[in-house]
Amino acid sequence: MKQHFIIDGKKTQGRNGTFDVISPRDQSILHSMPNASEADVLDAVEAAQRAFPLWRNMGGVERQKLFLAWADLIDANRDMIAAEVSVEMGVLKDDVVGTAGYIADMIRYYSGFIVTNYGDVLSFEDDHMNVVVNEPLGVIAAMPPWNSPIESTIQKCAPALAAGNTVVLRVPEEAPSGGLILAQLAVEAGFPAGVLNALAGMGPESGEALVGHQKVRLVSFTGSAPTGRIIARTCAEQMKPVVMELGGKSPVIIFDDARIADAIESSVSSAFCFQGQICCATTRVLVHESILDEVVKGIAERVERYDVDNEAFPIGPLFNDKVFHTVEKFVAQGKKDGTLVAGGGVIEREGGGRYHQPTVFLFKDDSSVVCKEEIFGPVLAIIPFSSDEEAITIANNVDYGLAATVYSENRQRIFKTIRQLESGTVWANCNFKFNMHMPWGGPKSTGIGREFGKYAMKPYLQEKNIWIGN
Repeated sequence: MKQHFIIDGKKTQGRNGTFDVISPRDQSILHSMPNASEADVLDAVEAAQRAFPLWRNMGGVERQKLFLAWADLIDANRDMIAAEVSVEMGVLKDDVVGTAGYIADMIRYYSGFIVTNYGDVLSFEDDHMNVVVNEPLGVIAAMPPWNSPIESTIQKCAPALAAGNTVVLRVPEEAPSGGLILAQLAVEAGFPAGVLNALAGMGPESGEALVGHQKVRLVSFTGSAPTGRIIARTCAEQMKPVVMELGGKSPVIIFDDARIADAIESSVSSAFCFQGQICCATTRVLVHESILDEVVKGIAERVERYDVDNEAFPIGPLFNDKVFHTVEKFVAQGKKDGTLVAGGGVIEREGGGRYHQPTVFLFKDDSSVVCKEEIFGPVLAIIPFSSDEEAITIANNVDYGLAATVYSENRQRIFKTIRQLESGTVWANCNFKFNMHMPWGGPKSTGIGREFGKYAMKPYLQEKNIWIGN
């Protein structure tokens, strides 16, 4: 596929040269991508600004038809989308085909909000009518991450567009093709020129130009906490709102009355899914001291099944050198601070690739940085506790609060624990359950706002209070 941007409904090349997209599996060059300049960003924002009046005033039924046509085109092109995205992410094509179908359904879901009255209030005061209406903000900057390049794109773009905004999408430079394809399919579905624009940029230039543009009314960003703080500071200077999902350090609490086999299975599978390169990956397993030996042994045995050539328990490549070196740094620190339970080494593969063993450490307490900081790789920390109160304290003793899991057969204990966990999502006696109708996000450094469901619509709308007299 020839790589290009979508600006003002047209395919265009960037004005800042090109950059190479690298394969996580063997470091080969997959293709070259146009590199957006500040001028390209300005063009995209101006196109979105011009399209805004037409889009916000278009009849709801007509906009809904365009959404449904867009979803149908994504369904029809699932194999093509999966082929492009899978090689950039270093995953199997079959793993992406299902995601492509899921985002098509997500678009259909948000199409329902276009023709739904979701919050207008009408009242009469004496001889005056008072009405509150929800209105779109204007131009939205959407900045999804490399580890979910198409799902996160739709999580941001679909509610923003359904609310009547226009969008400039900055696709992740490491995995850019999926978002650009989705924007092209929107044009083919009949979206007016400029409603959804998409470009890619290497380095901070294009991102800074987009975030700092005065005509951008909100920035929706998913990525690292340090980058999120930079974006938030820029937006604060303009009193510009943000929606951010910045990561997690998700705990699993295994109480002494838990179904231990279930807890072990879900803890390990969620820790090493996509090599731990997902924001809600289990990174800490908090275990009651009375069952510690049994859980440590069970986790070690489960982790030993992982192998590069094992389809049932696969080890995939880490995404790039930055991720790989970060994992190496934390593993080295873990060997100093704790006891190595499993893994701990680099996997050498003919043909290259950044492969690392799933690694588990046992710590005496949660003082190590391995227990505190987001690693974004296949590293799991086991931490013992002696009381329910201590478990909750350890679980909350990090900067993040995206997700948490509790295993116990005591419902009263579960409910009490859930109430005290500082987490946006809590799973009890299950793990990794998701629903596009329900909110996703969390407190503290995990970010600001929520995605999914009706909760994702709120940031993209603003209330206007109207009084009408005789």
